[in-house]
Amino acid sequence: MNIKIIYETYSSSTETVSGLIAKQLTELGHSVDVSRMQDSMNFINQNYDLVIFATPSWFDRGQEGQPHMAFLHFMDDHTNTDFTSLKCSFVGLGDSSYAHFCLAIDILEDFFTKRGAHKLGETLKLDNFYFNPDEETVKLNKWIEQLPIQ
Repeated sequence: MNIKIIYETYSSSTETVSGLIAKQLTELGHSVDVSRMQDSMNFINQNYDLVIFATPSWFDRGQEGQPHMAFLHFMDDHTNTDFTSLKCSFVGLGDSSYAHFCLAIDILEDFFTKRGAHKLGETLKLDNFYFNPDEETVKLNKWIEQLPIQ
């Protein structure tokens, strides 16, 4: 499969997770392209079999649990875009001690699926990846194994 991983990060944890996903998918024989959302605004015009979105949850626009600003800008610019040809999966990083654990990835998932995107697999929510990388990487690897990709 031709897979695109689009992420944004504030403290590099989401970048690290995106790299781990890319490494494992490449080892499984997939072609993987990884880039930040701010550098990937035209991904909808490219031919990917799967797009994986990854974002931390953050306090923005006066609310806790928002996607990274680059995703918010993309969403603002594409409120009327049809994503019916898009197959996607979602990975969120957060902190379960906050009131809205990984709300940002729920917002992204809702945005794309309400506009016709087809979700593959369950949404992965990682808790305090920066402080628990070994434990959360086990979850990440299991998530990759369950993705319905050939």
